[in-house]
Formats: sequence, structure tokens, C-alpha cells
Amino acid sequence: MAGIKAGKSTIKKKIEKGLDSDGKPPVDSQKINEQNVRLKPAKMKKQRKGIFRLTNILRLLIWVSIFTVFYCPSSNIPLNEDSPKICVAYYKVADFEVPTLQPYFEKFATPYIGPILPYCLMLKKRVITPTMRAGKRYGKPIVIKVQDLGGTYWQKHIHKYAQKYYDVIEEKYQESVSPYVDFAYTSVSPLCHDAEKYARTAYSEIIMPNYRVAKPRIIDGYKLASDTVVKTLYPFAKWTFKAGKTFLTRTLGPKLVIIYGESVEPQLKKIGKRLGKHDMNDLAPVLTFCSTTQYPSSETLSPLSSIYLGSSTLASIHSSSDDPEPTPNSDLDIRKKAQQIVTRDLRYWQEKFSKAADEAADELEIHINEITSRYISSHVEIIGKKHISELKNTVLSSLKGLRTTILSIIQESDDTSDSRDRVVIAVRTTGGTIKEKAQSIRRWKQNYRQQMMQNIRRVTEDTLEILDTIRDAGLQEVGMRWAWTDGITYKDWIKYHAVKSKFAEWRLEIEKIATEHPELGKAEERFQEIEIEALKIAENAAKELALLKEIGIWKLSIKDGSDEFSTAKLPLNDIEDAQRVLGKTLDYITDFSSYFNSILETASPRTFHSEITPSLNEAEILSHDDKIIKSDTSATSQSIHQSTSPSVSNIDSQTVTPTSSTDNEQKPL
Repeated sequence: MAGIKAGKSTIKKKIEKGLDSDGKPPVDSQKINEQNVRLKPAKMKKQRKGIFRLTNILRLLIWVSIFTVFYCPSSNIPLNEDSPKICVAYYKVADFEVPTLQPYFEKFATPYIGPILPYCLMLKKRVITPTMRAGKRYGKPIVIKVQDLGGTYWQKHIHKYAQKYYDVIEEKYQESVSPYVDFAYTSVSPLCHDAEKYARTAYSEIIMPNYRVAKPRIIDGYKLASDTVVKTLYPFAKWTFKAGKTFLTRTLGPKLVIIYGESVEPQLKKIGKRLGKHDMNDLAPVLTFCSTTQYPSSETLSPLSSIYLGSSTLASIHSSSDDPEPTPNSDLDIRKKAQQIVTRDLRYWQEKFSKAADEAADELEIHINEITSRYISSHVEIIGKKHISELKNTVLSSLKGLRTTILSIIQESDDTSDSRDRVVIAVRTTGGTIKEKAQSIRRWKQNYRQQMMQNIRRVTEDTLEILDTIRDAGLQEVGMRWAWTDGITYKDWIKYHAVKSKFAEWRLEIEKIATEHPELGKAEERFQEIEIEALKIAENAAKELALLKEIGIWKLSIKDGSDEFSTAKLPLNDIEDAQRVLGKTLDYITDFSSYFNSILETASPRTFHSEITPSLNEAEILSHDDKIIKSDTSATSQSIHQSTSPSVSNIDSQTVTPTSSTDNEQKPL
């Protein structure tokens, strides 16, 4: 009984643990072909732990590092054949890698290691070195004793078993593996010897002779290719890229922007307008007016009605608004009802038109802001700046070309007077080029300003047209109702015309908003800034042309072919001659047009050093025609400077006809 009870308790424990009577986990049974088949539980595959896992490798590296630090000597000098192989390998790798990695270590790691290096040295001095000494003093005998005990234990207990297993493995190897190894060696060895022989023959008789022959040619080819790439292709590619970038940014880019802004964009706007996508469709305020609109009660009468209605009329309206409308059975009732209609109509349409005018003014301001901001951002800031950039480039290239032309004239000069005329013509041609570019900027400014004003005018006209429609609809409705209403008097029609004139005043206020908008003035100022900047550039260019003309004629007189055009080398007497011709010093030029015209017209009236005596300050001659032209241009320039705003057209007077060489009347200055 005790055994049965023990067996039952054992079975009960197995059931509680989820095991069957055999001690195995229970499995489901499946009936196949009317037989119960017992399915075995799936066995979980154990994950095999490989020796090349990352943790094992890191563990191995840590132990190798510890062994290297604490066991290997501090240098490879005391190493010999009995030294640990890991130390030999460590120093071989270190000797190979240190020269390669040292520069990178000093470049990248030293800035970070330098601040903590003193602490590391202190740690080594106070902790590591004493610990190493204590280890060598006290730990080395213990290590030697442990090694001796380990060797004794190995020889006494483990060596005989290891030797026994080694002999068994050797016997099995000789019986099973050695015959196949010997057969493979005898089969492959002749082939390896033949391959080695052929390889040595090919290396010594084919590869090396050809290498010795080709080596100089390879070196020469490499040098030639390197020189070609470094000295020819790379500089040419760099110059091409730089020149292309300069051409795109300074020449082609501005022209494309100007062409797009002046030709393409207006056409796109016209096409969009024809397709019904123009933004003018948004101008009309969304206002709905209906003749059957419910009028407000007379209690909400605005102060506007007091302008046209008397206090008695208003009082009558207020007194009758709460009472039911009586039947018109007398003239007094008819008149009273007519006054109510007049007051209600005038008040309602004044308020309705006032509201429409306010909304129209807001819409008009929004569209004016959009138009002016668009012209400022797209035309002034982009196209205008590009025009200024082109003008600067034109001035620089023209002045550079003029200097080159003057030098070529000096080098080719035989006849002094003819060469002098050629210098004057070259200066005048350069001035004409700069003037034409400056005038194009002024034309651009006028065209786009006119376009902007046309757009604003069109927006204003559309807004006023909508307001006129609202006004006409309201006045027509009021007039038709009054015409069919009894009791409307002549005084009521006077009020009707007064409201009509008030509508006209509000219309004028809308027009005033369009003409006096602050953003419009801002756009005008921005266009004017571009024009003034262009004028200043042209003025400076004209001053430079004047100085180049004087310096060029002076260099022609002394046959100076150097590329130095500074006024520092200009003689004092020539400077005084130029000042006498201009009538003012070169440092205080106040009238640019007169100054520039004098330079271009007089053709350097002073006589050259080679033609008369050195006393140049006594005889300075201007032709009669030149004096007339000079006086005309001076008067013109004075009238220009009296104007309120500068203009690029002032540069028109910069290029004049050359001096007349046939006039024999000469007067001293």
C-alpha cells in the first residue's frame, strides 16, 4: 500500500509539472488511418556558440593586451628565440605600423591627448611604476613557484595521459590519413615542381627583361602624362571653368534676365490675360444689390442723413416708425409717407455706397501694393541691378580698350597732329559707347515706370467702374421709385442731386488714393535710384575719359609707350595747362558735362614740347568754333544742373564733334 501511495504521489507530481507517466511532456495525438499516432514534441535547436564570436574576440584581445603590457619587455632588444611568440609578433607589428600611424596620431590625437598627458605621466609615476616594482619583487617568486608546481603536476599526473592519447592519435593518423596524404603529395609534387620551374623561367627570361626595357618608357610616359595634366589640362580646365562662370554670371546671365523681363514676361502676362487667368477678376468687391432689399428701420438712421434731412423730418420718422402705416386718405398722409420713403432711400444708399467705397479702397490699396512690390522685386532688384552691372562692365572694358588703343596709337604715331586726332576720336567713341548704355538704362526706367503706371491706372479704372455701376443702380432705383410715388417735392429732388454729388466726391477720393499711394512713391524712388546710380557711373567714366585724354596726349608728345596712365607722372606745367583749358582745378570738378565737353572739344589746344619752346604757360590757343561750342555746352550743362532730378540723357552732350583744324583765328586764354 505504501508503494501504491508513493506511485500515486509521483504520478500526481508529474501531472502537476505537466509530464506524462514516462516523465515526458504530454503531446497531442492525431488519428491517421483510424490509428492513433503519437506526435513527438519539436526539439528546440540549441544555438551553437562559435569561437569566432565578437565577444570572444574582444576577450582574447583584452587578455593579449594584458599579457603584452605586464609580461613582454619594454623594448624588442632583449628578445630572443626563447621569448614568447606574442611579444615577437607584437613588436614586429609595432615596428611596421608606428611609422605609418605616427603622423596621423600627432596630427589628430595629440591635441586631445596633450591636456591629459601630465596626468597620465603622474599616474604612471605614482601608481603604475610602484605597482610594477612590487609585482616584480613580490609577485615574480610566486609566479615562478606556481610555474614549478604546475610543471610538476603536469609531469606527474597529466603528461602520461596526454602521451597515451597522442600515441593513439598518431597510430590512427598513420593507418587512415597518412596513405592519402602521401598519395596526394606524390601526385601533386611533380606538378608543383614543374610550375615553379616554368614560373622561374618566365620571371627571369620574359618578365624581368621586358620590365627593364619598359621601365624607362613607363617612367617617361608617367612624367609626360603628369606634366600634361598638371601644367596644361588642369590650368586650361580651371581657366575654362572660371571664364565660363564669368561669362555666364556677367555677360549671358544679365542679358537673359533682361530679355526675359523685357520680352518674355509681358507676353506671358498677355497670354494669361487672354486665357482668363489675369488677377483683375478679383478686383470687384463681392457686393449684391437688389431693389427688393429689406430696408432697415428708421431707428438706425446714420448721421449722414442729417446732412440732407432736417430734424423735424427725422422726428416725424421716429414718431411714425412704431405705429402701423395709416391709409393715405389725405394730402398730409401722402406727404408724410413720401418723406419716410425719401429719408429711408437717401440714408440706405449713402450707407451702401459708403461701404462699397471703403471696400473698393481697401481692394485698390492691396492691388497697388502687389503691383509696386512686383515691379520693385522683379524689375528694380533684378533687371535694374543687372543693367547697372552691365554698365559697370561696359565702363571697365571700354576704359581698358581705350588705354590699349592709346598705346597702339603712340607706338604707331608718325604725324603728331594726326595721332592727336586719333586719340580724340578714340576717346569720343568710348564716351559714345558708355553714353549709349546709360541711355538704355534711362529708356528701361521710363518704359517700366510707364507700364507700372498703366497697370495701376487700369486697376483704378476697373474699381471706379464697379463703383459707378453701384451708384447708377442705386440712383436709378431711387429715381424710379420716387417718380412713381406721390408726395415727392422739388426739395426732395434737390436732396437726390446732393447725394449724387456726394457720390462723385467719394469717387475722387478713390482716385486720390491711387495717385498718392505711398508704395507708388517708394517704387518711383527705387527706379530713380537706379537711374541716379547709372548717371554717377557715367559721370565717373567721363572724368576718367577726360584724364585719359590729357594723359594720352601728353604721353604722345613725349613718345611714352609704357602702360602707366597715372597723373603722378604728369608734369606740373601740363597740369596747369589742363586746368587753364578747363577753367577749374582737376580736384574740384563740379560741372561734369562742361568738363567732359571741354576735354572732348578742345583736342588739347596746348602745343607739344617738340614743336615750340618749353614755355607752355604763355601761349594757349583755342579755335573760334571750339570756344562757341564750349560756351554752348557750358550753358546746356548749367541748365541741366538747375533741374530738380538728374537724368541719364545729360550724357548726350558728352560726345561732340572734333575741333576744327582749319580755323586760323586764335586767341590766347
